[in-house]
Amino acid sequence: MSNRWSKDEEFQLEQLAGDYPWSMVVERYNRWATANGFQPRTAIALARRANILHCGRVPEGEWLTIGAISAILGIDREKPRRWIRWGRIRSKRECSRTPSPHYISRRSLQEWARRDPAFFRPYPHDALVLLFSCRETADWVYEHPPLAPKTRCRPIRCIQTGRVYRSLTEAAQANYVTVSRIQAIVNTHETVGGHRFVDVAPRYGIQVA
Repeated sequence: MSNRWSKDEEFQLEQLAGDYPWSMVVERYNRWATANGFQPRTAIALARRANILHCGRVPEGEWLTIGAISAILGIDREKPRRWIRWGRIRSKRECSRTPSPHYISRRSLQEWARRDPAFFRPYPHDALVLLFSCRETADWVYEHPPLAPKTRCRPIRCIQTGRVYRSLTEAAQANYVTVSRIQAIVNTHETVGGHRFVDVAPRYGIQVA
């Protein structure tokens, strides 16, 4: 059987490459080929043809890997894994065997940002544009909810001690970390010195008596 590529095969490969993780490209291409009377191709053959066609093998479309998310946001890979475990974002795996990678949909990240824009505020705007592949969603994160112009205090409470801090600055000073670090800890439910912190009020700008 001839190994020559037809125009239809090349077109299908171009449609898949760059929009899906590479292992998904191989699986989806061969599923399409079998259904349309073409011969299946090995991953190596597909990779070589993709290079000839100048197709990207790194997903730039709907799907991102944990490594891609951590690189874009400059965070540890364990963070996206926790987001998946908490049910904040949806992911797909090709099989249940380890180390089958997680693939996260950008649509899932955008939906999360719309539900909870404050979570993503510690991250740079340009990074969020790359993460969501949507400037409108990145803008939404910074615009909703707006900070009150005269009351910028964000009261938070330590879960372990019950102590309420009137602002992020006060909490940061008491725990010997930066303000941006304490803000990230509140947003991502991490710990500092074994302590977790939560917002006293559901929105910024609400004072504590």
